[in-house]
Amino acid sequence: MRYYTEYGGGLGDIFNQIYRWGTYPMLECIAPEDHVDITFICHNPAIGELLQWHSKRSQFTIYTPGYCQPREIAEFKKQHQLPTCKPNLPMIPADVTDIHFFSNPEEADTLSAAMSEPYVVFAPSAGMQNRNIPDALLDPVQLGVLHNTPLRIVHVGKNYGRDYRVEPPVMQHDRVLDMVDKLSIPATAKLVEGSAGVITSHSALNILAWHLRKPQLLLYPQSVVDRHRMGPNPDEWMFGIEFPETTHCLFDQYTEQHVQRFVEKLNG
Repeated sequence: MRYYTEYGGGLGDIFNQIYRWGTYPMLECIAPEDHVDITFICHNPAIGELLQWHSKRSQFTIYTPGYCQPREIAEFKKQHQLPTCKPNLPMIPADVTDIHFFSNPEEADTLSAAMSEPYVVFAPSAGMQNRNIPDALLDPVQLGVLHNTPLRIVHVGKNYGRDYRVEPPVMQHDRVLDMVDKLSIPATAKLVEGSAGVITSHSALNILAWHLRKPQLLLYPQSVVDRHRMGPNPDEWMFGIEFPETTHCLFDQYTEQHVQRFVEKLNG
Protein backbone atom coordinates (compact mmCIF):
# COMPACT_ATOMS: atom_id res chain seq x y z
CA MET A 1 0.00 0.00 0.00
CA ARG A 2 1.22 3.52 -0.78
CA TYR A 3 0.16 6.19 1.70
CA TYR A 4 0.42 9.96 1.88
CA THR A 5 0.63 12.30 4.85
CA GLU A 6 1.77 15.87 5.47
CA TYR A 7 2.70 18.21 8.29
CA GLY A 8 2.77 21.97 8.16
CA GLY A 9 3.68 25.23 9.87
CA GLY A 10 6.68 25.88 12.08
CA LEU A 11 8.56 23.22 14.01
CA GLY A 12 6.30 23.86 17.01
CA ASP A 13 3.23 23.23 14.88
CA ILE A 14 4.73 19.95 13.74
CA PHE A 15 5.55 18.85 17.29
CA ASN A 16 1.93 19.65 18.11
CA GLN A 17 0.69 17.54 15.17
CA ILE A 18 2.99 14.67 16.16
CA TYR A 19 1.35 14.48 19.59
CA ARG A 20 -2.22 15.39 18.65
CA TRP A 21 -2.63 13.45 15.42
CA GLY A 22 -2.13 9.71 15.08
CA THR A 23 -0.12 9.63 11.87
CA TYR A 24 3.39 10.03 13.31
CA PRO A 25 3.29 6.94 15.56
CA MET A 26 1.61 5.07 12.71
CA LEU A 27 4.79 5.46 10.67
CA GLU A 28 6.41 2.84 12.90
CA CYS A 29 3.55 0.43 12.21
CA ILE A 30 3.56 0.28 8.41
CA ALA A 31 4.08 -3.12 6.83
CA PRO A 32 7.36 -4.00 5.06
CA GLU A 33 5.66 -3.68 1.67
CA ASP A 34 4.15 -0.23 2.43
CA HIS A 35 5.51 3.12 1.33
CA VAL A 36 4.66 6.61 2.64
CA ASP A 37 5.04 9.91 0.82
CA ILE A 38 5.55 12.60 3.49
CA THR A 39 5.46 16.35 2.88
CA PHE A 40 6.66 18.98 5.35
CA ILE A 41 5.24 22.38 4.40
CA CYS A 42 7.45 24.08 6.93
CA HIS A 43 9.62 27.16 7.23
CA ASN A 44 12.26 25.45 9.37
CA PRO A 45 15.09 24.64 6.93
CA ALA A 46 16.21 21.59 8.96
CA ILE A 47 12.78 19.95 9.18
CA GLY A 48 13.86 16.96 7.06
CA GLU A 49 16.02 15.84 10.01
CA LEU A 50 12.88 14.84 11.89
CA LEU A 51 12.52 11.62 9.86
CA GLN A 52 16.01 11.32 8.38
CA TRP A 53 17.02 8.52 10.80
CA HIS A 54 13.57 6.97 11.40
CA SER A 55 13.51 3.18 11.72
CA LYS A 56 11.36 2.94 8.56
CA ARG A 57 13.20 5.67 6.61
CA SER A 58 13.82 3.40 3.60
CA GLN A 59 10.03 3.21 3.13
CA PHE A 60 9.54 7.00 3.03
CA THR A 61 9.81 9.58 0.30
CA ILE A 62 10.17 12.94 2.04
CA TYR A 63 9.38 16.28 0.41
CA THR A 64 10.45 19.61 1.95
CA PRO A 65 9.27 22.20 -0.60
CA GLY A 66 9.29 25.13 1.81
CA TYR A 67 6.41 27.04 3.35
CA CYS A 68 3.30 28.90 2.28
CA GLN A 69 0.41 30.59 4.03
CA PRO A 70 -2.74 28.43 4.36
CA ARG A 71 -4.60 30.65 1.88
CA GLU A 72 -1.91 29.85 -0.72
CA ILE A 73 -1.91 26.08 -0.25
CA ALA A 74 -3.76 25.10 -3.45
CA GLU A 75 -1.43 27.08 -5.69
CA PHE A 76 1.60 25.96 -3.69
CA LYS A 77 0.74 22.29 -4.11
CA LYS A 78 0.14 22.79 -7.81
CA GLN A 79 3.47 24.56 -8.20
CA HIS A 80 5.36 21.78 -6.40
CA GLN A 81 3.30 18.93 -7.88
CA LEU A 82 2.17 17.76 -4.46
CA PRO A 83 -0.88 15.60 -3.82
CA THR A 84 -4.07 17.60 -3.34
CA CYS A 85 -5.85 14.71 -1.62
CA LYS A 86 -6.21 14.54 2.14
CA PRO A 87 -3.63 12.39 3.94
CA ASN A 88 -4.68 8.75 3.87
CA LEU A 89 -2.19 7.24 6.32
CA PRO A 90 -4.17 5.37 9.00
CA MET A 91 -4.07 6.92 12.45
CA ILE A 92 -3.35 5.57 15.88
CA PRO A 93 -5.69 7.20 18.45
CA ALA A 94 -4.56 10.77 19.04
CA ASP A 95 -4.11 10.34 22.80
CA VAL A 96 -1.08 8.12 22.21
CA THR A 97 1.85 9.18 24.38
CA ASP A 98 4.48 6.67 23.25
CA ILE A 99 6.24 8.95 20.78
CA HIS A 100 9.73 8.04 19.56
CA PHE A 101 12.23 10.42 18.03
CA PHE A 102 15.00 8.91 15.92
CA SER A 103 18.29 10.78 15.96
CA ASN A 104 21.48 10.33 13.96
CA PRO A 105 23.51 7.41 15.39
CA GLU A 106 26.59 9.58 14.92
CA GLU A 107 25.15 11.97 17.54
CA ALA A 108 24.93 9.25 20.19
CA ASP A 109 28.12 10.18 22.06
CA THR A 110 27.35 13.92 21.95
CA LEU A 111 23.81 13.33 23.17
CA SER A 112 24.95 10.96 25.91
CA ALA A 113 27.46 13.53 27.13
CA ALA A 114 24.75 16.19 27.26
CA MET A 115 22.49 13.86 29.25
CA SER A 116 25.20 12.43 31.52
CA GLU A 117 24.01 14.40 34.56
CA PRO A 118 20.72 16.12 35.48
CA TYR A 119 20.12 19.26 33.45
CA VAL A 120 17.78 22.02 32.32
CA VAL A 121 17.42 22.79 28.62
CA PHE A 122 17.96 26.47 27.78
CA ALA A 123 16.56 27.57 24.39
CA PRO A 124 16.52 31.37 24.29
CA SER A 125 15.61 31.78 20.61
CA ALA A 126 12.15 31.51 19.08
CA GLY A 127 10.78 31.50 15.56
CA MET A 128 10.70 35.29 15.38
CA GLN A 129 13.38 37.65 16.65
CA ASN A 130 11.00 39.70 18.79
CA ARG A 131 10.22 36.54 20.78
CA ASN A 132 13.83 35.73 21.66
CA ILE A 133 14.68 36.07 25.33
CA PRO A 134 16.28 39.54 25.59
CA ASP A 135 20.02 39.74 26.12
CA ALA A 136 19.49 41.48 29.45
CA LEU A 137 17.69 38.42 30.83
CA LEU A 138 20.04 35.71 29.56
CA ASP A 139 22.53 35.79 32.44
CA PRO A 140 20.09 36.53 35.31
CA VAL A 141 17.82 33.63 34.36
CA GLN A 142 20.65 31.13 33.99
CA LEU A 143 22.52 32.26 37.09
CA GLY A 144 19.29 32.05 39.08
CA VAL A 145 18.97 28.36 38.17
CA LEU A 146 22.67 27.62 38.66
CA HIS A 147 22.72 29.26 42.10
CA ASN A 148 19.60 27.51 43.33
CA THR A 149 19.92 23.97 41.95
CA PRO A 150 22.65 21.35 41.39
CA LEU A 151 21.47 21.08 37.77
CA ARG A 152 23.56 22.13 34.84
CA ILE A 153 22.22 24.06 31.86
CA VAL A 154 22.38 22.68 28.32
CA HIS A 155 22.11 25.57 25.84
CA VAL A 156 20.56 24.49 22.51
CA GLY A 157 19.63 26.17 19.26
CA LYS A 158 20.43 26.43 15.57
CA ASN A 159 21.88 29.30 13.58
CA TYR A 160 20.28 29.56 10.14
CA GLY A 161 19.36 32.09 7.49
CA ARG A 162 15.63 32.55 8.05
CA ASP A 163 14.96 35.94 9.65
CA TYR A 164 18.74 36.23 10.25
CA ARG A 165 18.42 33.84 13.15
CA VAL A 166 21.57 34.03 15.27
CA GLU A 167 21.87 32.28 18.61
CA PRO A 168 23.20 34.39 21.50
CA PRO A 169 26.62 33.60 22.99
CA VAL A 170 26.70 30.69 25.41
CA MET A 171 27.47 31.66 29.00
CA GLN A 172 31.00 30.72 30.06
CA HIS A 173 30.38 28.65 33.17
CA ASP A 174 31.53 25.20 34.24
CA ARG A 175 27.91 24.05 34.54
CA VAL A 176 26.72 25.42 31.19
CA LEU A 177 27.12 23.09 28.22
CA ASP A 178 27.17 24.47 24.68
CA MET A 179 25.03 22.35 22.33
CA VAL A 180 24.24 25.11 19.82
CA ASP A 181 24.40 23.73 16.25
CA LYS A 182 25.55 20.35 17.63
CA LEU A 183 22.28 18.41 17.70
CA SER A 184 19.68 17.54 15.09
CA ILE A 185 15.98 18.22 15.66
CA PRO A 186 15.21 14.66 16.88
CA ALA A 187 18.26 14.66 19.15
CA THR A 188 17.15 17.98 20.65
CA ALA A 189 13.69 16.50 21.19
CA LYS A 190 15.29 13.58 23.05
CA LEU A 191 17.25 16.08 25.12
CA VAL A 192 14.00 17.79 26.14
CA GLU A 193 12.46 14.40 26.97
CA GLY A 194 15.30 13.61 29.38
CA SER A 195 15.51 17.04 30.98
CA ALA A 196 14.42 18.18 34.42
CA GLY A 197 12.83 21.23 32.80
CA VAL A 198 13.04 23.82 30.05
CA ILE A 199 13.70 27.56 29.90
CA THR A 200 12.54 29.10 26.65
CA SER A 201 10.39 31.67 24.91
CA HIS A 202 7.23 30.99 22.91
CA SER A 203 8.98 28.51 20.64
CA ALA A 204 8.95 25.03 19.18
CA LEU A 205 10.56 23.57 22.30
CA ASN A 206 7.94 25.31 24.42
CA ILE A 207 5.24 23.37 22.57
CA LEU A 208 7.17 20.10 22.91
CA ALA A 209 7.76 20.71 26.62
CA TRP A 210 4.04 21.30 27.14
CA HIS A 211 3.21 17.94 25.57
CA LEU A 212 5.84 16.29 27.76
CA ARG A 213 4.49 18.17 30.82
CA LYS A 214 7.95 19.39 31.73
CA PRO A 215 8.46 22.16 34.31
CA GLN A 216 9.02 25.22 32.21
CA LEU A 217 10.11 28.81 32.72
CA LEU A 218 8.38 30.44 29.77
CA LEU A 219 9.30 34.03 28.97
CA TYR A 220 7.61 35.96 26.17
CA PRO A 221 6.71 39.46 24.99
CA GLN A 222 3.31 41.15 25.18
CA SER A 223 2.86 40.44 21.45
CA VAL A 224 2.44 36.72 22.23
CA VAL A 225 -0.38 37.53 24.62
CA ASP A 226 -2.00 39.83 22.07
CA ARG A 227 -1.75 37.32 19.24
CA HIS A 228 -2.44 34.00 20.92
CA ARG A 229 -4.47 34.70 24.06
CA MET A 230 -7.06 37.21 22.87
CA GLY A 231 -10.60 36.41 23.96
CA PRO A 232 -11.76 33.89 26.57
CA ASN A 233 -9.90 30.92 25.06
CA PRO A 234 -6.26 30.58 24.04
CA ASP A 235 -5.60 29.44 20.48
CA GLU A 236 -3.92 26.22 19.38
CA TRP A 237 -0.42 27.61 20.02
CA MET A 238 -1.23 28.26 23.66
CA PHE A 239 -3.12 25.05 24.48
CA GLY A 240 -0.91 24.51 27.55
CA ILE A 241 -1.16 28.02 28.88
CA GLU A 242 -2.76 26.89 32.16
CA PHE A 243 -0.57 23.84 32.75
CA PRO A 244 0.61 24.05 36.39
CA GLU A 245 4.09 22.91 35.38
CA THR A 246 4.68 26.21 33.59
CA THR A 247 5.95 29.41 35.19
CA HIS A 248 4.91 32.31 32.95
CA CYS A 249 6.65 35.66 32.69
CA LEU A 250 6.47 38.65 30.37
CA PHE A 251 9.88 39.95 29.39
CA ASP A 252 9.37 43.31 31.05
CA GLN A 253 8.01 41.80 34.28
CA TYR A 254 10.83 39.39 35.08
CA THR A 255 11.94 39.13 38.70
CA GLU A 256 14.03 36.66 40.69
CA GLN A 257 10.77 35.22 42.03
CA HIS A 258 10.04 33.71 38.61
CA VAL A 259 13.19 31.60 38.78
CA GLN A 260 12.34 30.65 42.36
CA ARG A 261 8.91 29.40 41.29
CA PHE A 262 10.48 27.45 38.43
CA VAL A 263 13.02 25.88 40.81
CA GLU A 264 10.21 24.85 43.17
CA LYS A 265 8.55 23.02 40.26
CA LEU A 266 11.84 21.39 39.30
CA ASN A 267 12.03 20.06 42.84
CA GLY A 268 8.48 18.70 42.60
